[in-house]
Amino acid sequence: ELCGPRDHGRLEGVPALLLFTCRTEGEEGRIAKTLSLLSEAPSSTMLRLEPWSFPVMEAALRERLVFSRPDQGEAILRRIHRTSRGNPLFILELLKVFQDEEVLEVRPDGSWFFLAERLPPDLPLPGSLRALVDRQLDQISKEASLVAAHLARIGHAASPRVLALKTGLGPSAVTNGIGELLSRGLVRWDGSENLTFVH
Repeated sequence: ELCGPRDHGRLEGVPALLLFTCRTEGEEGRIAKTLSLLSEAPSSTMLRLEPWSFPVMEAALRERLVFSRPDQGEAILRRIHRTSRGNPLFILELLKVFQDEEVLEVRPDGSWFFLAERLPPDLPLPGSLRALVDRQLDQISKEASLVAAHLARIGHAASPRVLALKTGLGPSAVTNGIGELLSRGLVRWDGSENLTFVH
C-alpha cells in the first residue's frame, strides 16, 4: 500500500526496510517454509518475540497507563496478561479494543487513561486472538473438546470431578482431556482444585 508498480523506477536504489510479522500457531508446514525462504534473503534478520512475564508487561504499560481507580490497576493488568498470555502483539491489540470501546482514552500528552469503571466483567478478545483460540479448539481431541464444551456450558470454574459427571467420560479420559487443554494454554487452575478458561 505504500507504493505501487509505478513507483518502482523512482525508488530504485533507495534503501528500504521491509518488516514482516506472523504468528506461527497453526499451518506449521506452510509458515515454516515461507519463513525459511525469507531467512535466506540477503541481509535478512529473523526475530522471535517471546511472551512477556507479568513484571515486564507491568513495567512497560505503567509507563503510559493511568488508572481512574489506581487500587484496581494491578488486578486489571493481571487480567490483561492472562488473556494475552503475555504476547506483546496481543497486548497491543487488546489495548486497541479497549480504545475502540472507550475503556481507554489517549490523552493529548500521550498518556493512556484507563476507565476502570467501564471495564466489562469479561475482557473482549481481539479478532486475531479469538481466531487463534478457535484454531486451537479445532485441533484438540474429542475428549478435550467435550471437557471444554461442558466447562463453557457451566459458565464458571469447575472441578475435574464435576466435569467428569457432566461429560460422562471416565477418569482417564477426563484427565487426558484436561491435560491437553492445560498444555495448549486454553484452561488454567483457578485455585488448587477448579479449572477455568484462560480467556
